[in-house]
Amino acid sequence: MNNSRKKGAPAIRNVVVVLRLSFASHRDILHGLSQAVRSNGAWRFTVIDYLADADGVQLRAALGGGMVDGVVAASIGHGSVATGLAGWNGPLVALGTGASAFPPPGRTAPFSVVEPDDEKIGSVGADYLCSLGRFASFGFALHDSTQHIRRFDGFAARLAARGRKAERLTLPGDEAVADLGPWLLGLPKPAAVMAHSDNIAVKILAAANRAGISVPGDVAVLGVDNDEFLCETSSPPLTSLAPDHVRMGEIAAEELRRRMEKPDAPADTRRVSTVAVFERSSTKPLAPAVALVERGLDYIRNNVARGVGVSDVVANLGVSASLANLRFRQVAGKSVREALAEARFAMVKKKLRETDLPVERVVRACGFRSAKHAMRLFKKSFGTTMRAWRAANRT
Repeated sequence: MNNSRKKGAPAIRNVVVVLRLSFASHRDILHGLSQAVRSNGAWRFTVIDYLADADGVQLRAALGGGMVDGVVAASIGHGSVATGLAGWNGPLVALGTGASAFPPPGRTAPFSVVEPDDEKIGSVGADYLCSLGRFASFGFALHDSTQHIRRFDGFAARLAARGRKAERLTLPGDEAVADLGPWLLGLPKPAAVMAHSDNIAVKILAAANRAGISVPGDVAVLGVDNDEFLCETSSPPLTSLAPDHVRMGEIAAEELRRRMEKPDAPADTRRVSTVAVFERSSTKPLAPAVALVERGLDYIRNNVARGVGVSDVVANLGVSASLANLRFRQVAGKSVREALAEARFAMVKKKLRETDLPVERVVRACGFRSAKHAMRLFKKSFGTTMRAWRAANRT
């Protein structure tokens, strides 16, 4: 392409940038692009907000004159961006997770992809929430889109490595938030919830408020992108993870420069792994009362088979029996004695299901001192005998 310039001056590259400028992350990417260009060459940007570009009219017009040297674009396979890029085979850098799977219609030339490391983002979120204390449950909310699943995968994998499970809520669309309140109410408390983005996280905060759920007392909420406007104006202010979007913009500039010099370079993907935590009021370390109960529950799980009783749990906690029961009822919704019975019966069911031990030996192995008492309690609690339960639930 011939650009008019002074003799000896570098050629000015005409570059189209397609982003959603209402997203702070996209504005940071644009900053990274311009920052890289200031230090490495002369580019003239045409910036298009794809949310305002109905049917890709602006993008098609920009590309139609044959004066564009390259494009950096988000959401290349969807909506107005896909329509605007249809059939254009010039140097292209796509932004976003999994963009290589969504080439614009008619695209035959290779292109580059720059994306955040979504598995890393999910794992950092899990580590951060776990650092706050022991939660009774963990949740992850995301929109129904294949490229969004990677953050959940990283979150769930890191929790699984810690022996914990993540409950997933998939929202079918941007406005599909009616299920958030019931989902939050159904999570055992205290709960820790990560959202795929700040946009979803602020809806979770609103749903919690409508449902009378305390944040962060009952539910800690974590977003992604650190959109300061959303995070600082939400109630309470939202803790968020910040992928390095500025660096994504810098790398996008590097990749586009390479593609403009070598248009036939093979397709490739570059991933940005840096993630920072910006802590605000939607998360905080768990209250001492919760920590006390979690310590008691851990003691019960680890010692229930030895026949420990309420007095043993209380002595281990170093508080009075009345305070221990008060805290257990506040946090776990049960007394210390009920927690012991629940743990013992969970162990009884496991042995009934997985072994051929006689019932009398099963209950004694689970810490009951009287087999008859244990069998009577089991039938009262579950409406059936241990032998009948075993017959119906063998693995």
